Amino acid sequence: MNDTQEDINKIYQEIIDLMWSIFPEDGIEAHYNSQIFENSNEKIFYWLDKNGDKAWYEFEKSPSKVLTKIMNQLKLLQQHKLFEKEKWTHCKVTVTDEYKLNIKFTYIAQKNSWPGLYMKGISDLSLEEAQKYYIPKEEWEKFQV
Repeated sequence: MNDTQEDINKIYQEIIDLMWSIFPEDGIEAHYNSQIFENSNEKIFYWLDKNGDKAWYEFEKSPSKVLTKIMNQLKLLQQHKLFEKEKWTHCKVTVTDEYKLNIKFTYIAQKNSWPGLYMKGISDLSLEEAQKYYIPKEEWEKFQV
């Protein structure tokens, strides 16, 4: 195995260990979605419980330090040599109750992104979907061909 793969494996292992450290007892899958741009980033963490319902930590109980560490690992991953030709900007990390990791990446330009909208751009949404994300109609119309 070359250094590049070893570096990536270390980052992946750190991400799964961090997510596992905050994995809720009633969870079957934990999700960490992020947008990472040069001058800004955002994230959301939630899980699916045994009934398949989404759940979140209460604000005052949020494991914010761990969530920041996960973001830092994702930033390292984004800057890795493997992604030098095209850096992804959106990422979805999933960890299961069986300690399995799945990471999906996509590139969405910052101007086509919106707070709380992960793995899709404004241009990918119908007007009804855009309204669910509180995207003004005028903003949504800018991306319609």
